[in-house]
Amino acid sequence: MNRIALMGLLGVVACFTVLCAKTPDWQSGNVASMDVIRSPLGKKMLYRYSYAVHANGHTYTFDETRKLPLTINGPVRFAVDGDKLRVVDERGKEHKETVLQKAIDKP
Repeated sequence: MNRIALMGLLGVVACFTVLCAKTPDWQSGNVASMDVIRSPLGKKMLYRYSYAVHANGHTYTFDETRKLPLTINGPVRFAVDGDKLRVVDERGKEHKETVLQKAIDKP
């Protein structure tokens, strides 16, 4: 009987956790810029891609090791949670990034 009660309790806790999980606050914005950062490593060249996303008077920048399918000045959907940024690319794939810089636009 204890095993059945424990399984029931775990089920209730799991359902509660899923229901209370914070859903991201998705925003619509545009890709303000994309820069390629090249770093020599011996005979090889390492590439990093730096992106800036703009919406609602704020600009967020992040880096990625591979080029994302995003168009400069094109629309983008994203969500910000503290220093984490979730970006949905043009193919519908979600990427989790770390915000490197957050800037407020000057009036």
